[in-house]
Amino acid sequence: PQDSAILNHVPTGKDGLFIFSSVIKQDYLLRVNLIGYNPVYKSINPKLYPEARIDLGKIRLEENDVLLPEVTIVAEIPEVVVKEDTLEYNPAAFHMQENSVVEDLLKRLPGVEVEADGKITAVGKEIKRVFVDGKEFFGKDPKMATKNMTLDMIDKVQVVSKKSEQELLTGVEDGEEETIINLTIKKGMKKGWVTNAAVGTGGFIDNPKETGISRHAENLFISRFYDDKQITLIANSNNINNQAFADGGNQVQSNIRGRNSRGTGGNNGITSSAMAGVNITGALNEKWKMGGNIRYNYTDEMVARKGFRQNLLKDSVSYRESLSDERGYSDNLAFDYKTEFTPDSLNTFVLTTGISYNDSRSQDYSYQSTRAGDEDSTRVNLSDARTNINSHGLNINTELTYSRRFSKKGRRLSFTGNFDINSNSGEGTNISTSEFFFNPSKNKYLNQELNNSSTRNSYSFRASYVEPVWKTNNTLQFSYNIRYNRTDNIRETYDYDEDTETYSILNPDYSKSLWNHFVNQTFSMNFNAVHTKYAYNIGFNINPSYTQSTSYVKNGSSDGVDSILNKVDGRKVINYSPQLSFTYRFSKQSNLKFTYRGNTNQPSITQLDPTPNNTNPLNIRVGNPELLP
Repeated sequence: PQDSAILNHVPTGKDGLFIFSSVIKQDYLLRVNLIGYNPVYKSINPKLYPEARIDLGKIRLEENDVLLPEVTIVAEIPEVVVKEDTLEYNPAAFHMQENSVVEDLLKRLPGVEVEADGKITAVGKEIKRVFVDGKEFFGKDPKMATKNMTLDMIDKVQVVSKKSEQELLTGVEDGEEETIINLTIKKGMKKGWVTNAAVGTGGFIDNPKETGISRHAENLFISRFYDDKQITLIANSNNINNQAFADGGNQVQSNIRGRNSRGTGGNNGITSSAMAGVNITGALNEKWKMGGNIRYNYTDEMVARKGFRQNLLKDSVSYRESLSDERGYSDNLAFDYKTEFTPDSLNTFVLTTGISYNDSRSQDYSYQSTRAGDEDSTRVNLSDARTNINSHGLNINTELTYSRRFSKKGRRLSFTGNFDINSNSGEGTNISTSEFFFNPSKNKYLNQELNNSSTRNSYSFRASYVEPVWKTNNTLQFSYNIRYNRTDNIRETYDYDEDTETYSILNPDYSKSLWNHFVNQTFSMNFNAVHTKYAYNIGFNINPSYTQSTSYVKNGSSDGVDSILNKVDGRKVINYSPQLSFTYRFSKQSNLKFTYRGNTNQPSITQLDPTPNNTNPLNIRVGNPELLP
């Protein structure tokens, strides 16, 4: 009665009966209304109703005989509606240009940020997946939806805080809650096939001399959304830096080189790209659900950089100028599949599989020069390098989860197995000059052939059990997880032999190989309580880990014998980490959440390796073998 806020509401049955259950004893104001009748208000005072159950008897409504002529209701469409863990945006409230895509709208939404490379951040968290009508759309590539779907199809844009797939299956909180975007499709777009196509071309208007170079963009979107099934075909190509997909080629190139060289993605330089993909989701029957996609993409990235830097040190000044021209080509083919089988209401099997293949080529030129800050700008050093690399990468990931519910509400047992195989290989040439004018003995002139390969195998197993205690809204959660990683990075570099005119002289300084295996276990116990206004979780993790690594030169001493540069014997470490979360719900529109969590990460093998990494002679790096997880 104090503020007349609607706390709860129910419709009556056909016979006019209604029941409010689980009502706290306090004063209330009850309103009963029906179209065509005057509303009735009744004061509810718990002192007048000492029984636990209140029977209000018959409530009579009087007819409202006022007849109105035709009424037109005009209201402003709300831009955003808050619904507990969901922010719902209404595209109709934003005046967008015709043929605008979802990304154009996201850039205007309050609380949402879109970076130049298409990365999306909402309510402070990165969006890694986009769903369409509640179903995953092209896996972990949100650009496929945001850059290709037009707004005329979209009814609502929802930003949702979603539990991880593992937590939904196992019932064990894993701290991997993610924020996703869900696009709901207009009902009118669920009848038959929907097609959007666009073609554009043009030239330079600010520089007429650039003849023969044109800009183009083509896009095709074909879809059908009906019942619980979706079929979508997307194809596009352009050379206006509008890469409408995630590209794994850059990472493969960086792995092969052992350094972050190419940075040509994200609107740097000029990017030409093309892609085609098909996404299918749906239910075969009541027990089988499936979804998957296959996609191909191509990129041609070209960037030229010129830089000048002044270094202001405590006792001196120096200047560095740099030039670089980079050109990279990448072909990627990927396939993702997910199936869910529920033979009955108690058992669930979920299988996910992902396979991707990459083929990349790059041609890079770089120049750096440092000068002193004296009157003559004396040269200190310079580096000049030309690199050509062809690389290939294959990744296979499979995960199988079995979840078992029991007749006792809240009790659950689950098992998950996963394996991930990642293999990269590459070959190329490096011709470079490094001169140090104050110490000529350090000068290097290289003409090399590069042969590199990297293999990483990862296997994991997880078991969890949930037991309700005291009340059905309280649970004890137990879980055990073990993960094994083995990584082999083999690098063989051969100098050019002028006598034989072949690359046949092994250069040990540039042929450092690395081997590492890492075993990590996690024992977890958590107590979880959920109440109407608040919820909390208290837990504790124990993380034993084991690390062993070796850096060496393959065939370094003599044919068939490796030279050991550094060997870190097996080392065991046990870490302990608490976790705590507390959520208080003020209303359906607002809540406060506090989370404290610890986890363990293993240093990379390059961070552990103490032997010098001299791939860039002007910036030599060494690792620290004493780093702990």
